[in-house]
Amino acid sequence: MKRIHLILIICGLFHFSSVQAQNYIGDLTPLMKYGAWEVGFHGVNLVYYIPTSSQTLLELKSGLGPGAQMRSDGVFDYSWILPELAGFIYATQRFYLKRGNLVRRHVNSFNNAGNYIGVRGIYSHPLINYKDFGMEPCAMFNIHYGIHRSSGNGKGAFTLHGGMGYGYSLEKKSGGTYPAVGFTMQWKLKGRLDKS
Repeated sequence: MKRIHLILIICGLFHFSSVQAQNYIGDLTPLMKYGAWEVGFHGVNLVYYIPTSSQTLLELKSGLGPGAQMRSDGVFDYSWILPELAGFIYATQRFYLKRGNLVRRHVNSFNNAGNYIGVRGIYSHPLINYKDFGMEPCAMFNIHYGIHRSSGNGKGAFTLHGGMGYGYSLEKKSGGTYPAVGFTMQWKLKGRLDKS
């Protein structure tokens, strides 16, 4: 319960800071190409965004985070088990929903802000294979609803998403469903947006 309260407080702080920092409230900033580093439930990673249309975006990630396994009781487990870490790569196609509503609600639209439906593919591989923990190479697929908001002066953003996924152990040749829930905070690799 404490974790949920902390997430709500952080989201509220970022929301208010982003509204304060928006210089162009009346303008909808188009989806943009940029890179950033992120920290969140899924570990630490680099992310790169590539707009594929005016309402869709390809999100590519690579980093270090939790591992995954197919447990003996038939449950797919995608969670943190320290000290074991896994390397991962993600590819997510985002389909944005009514980004124009951001302007009507006076919400910052920088840094690809908006609500979206995401379709994500993940490959995870343990870096150090501790047999006691049983993490395995896994492929995962999920569909989620996400909220992406710019924060501060345009140097960062945060994302919150929830949905359902299917994970498959490449070692045990079996899989199962898992909850696809995540929260990340990011900082752009380049400086703040050009406001000229």
